[in-house]
Amino acid sequence: MRTHELLYEAPALQVHQAPGAAIPPAKMSQLAALIAAGGEVAGPQVLGNLKDSPSIAWADFNNKAIGVIALKRPVPSYHSKVFAKAGVPELAGKYPLERGYLFVSPEFRSQGIANKLRSMLDDKSVYVTTREQNSRVNQSLQHSGFKQLGRSWPSSRGDYNLMLWVKA
Repeated sequence: MRTHELLYEAPALQVHQAPGAAIPPAKMSQLAALIAAGGEVAGPQVLGNLKDSPSIAWADFNNKAIGVIALKRPVPSYHSKVFAKAGVPELAGKYPLERGYLFVSPEFRSQGIANKLRSMLDDKSVYVTTREQNSRVNQSLQHSGFKQLGRSWPSSRGDYNLMLWVKA
C-alpha cells in the first residue's frame, strides 16, 4: 500500500481523551484557542484550568482541534459562589468538579460531536452552569439525566441569567 492510500483510508475525524497534564503543549494551545473562539472565556486562566483538568475530551479533524470539553477543578471561591447564588450552598461539597468549556467549531455542529465528547467524561459528582436562555444545551442536559439545582441568578458578565445543573 502506498502512503497516499493510507492517508485516504485514515479517518479524518478522531476523538481523544486524556488528563490535561498528559496533553502536549501544542495541542493544549489549540484547545485553549478553540475555547476562546467560543467567546465565553479567554485568557491565561483557561490554559491553567486545562493543564489542571483531570479529563479533557476533544475532537480533531485532520489533526486540528474542532471540539472540546473538560472537567475543571474550580477555585474554591468560584465554586462556593455558584452554589450560593443558586441558593444551595450546602450542596457544593457533593459536586467538586465542573464540566465546562464545551465548544464545537460552527462548521462541525449538528453532527453529534458534542454528544460524543460529553459521553467521554464521567458525569458523577460534577456540576454544569448554563445560560438560562440556551434552551438547546439545557434540553440536552435534561435528556442526559441532569436536573436544575436551586434557582437561576443574574450573570455578572452580561444581561442574562445562569442556571446550575447536576446529574440526577
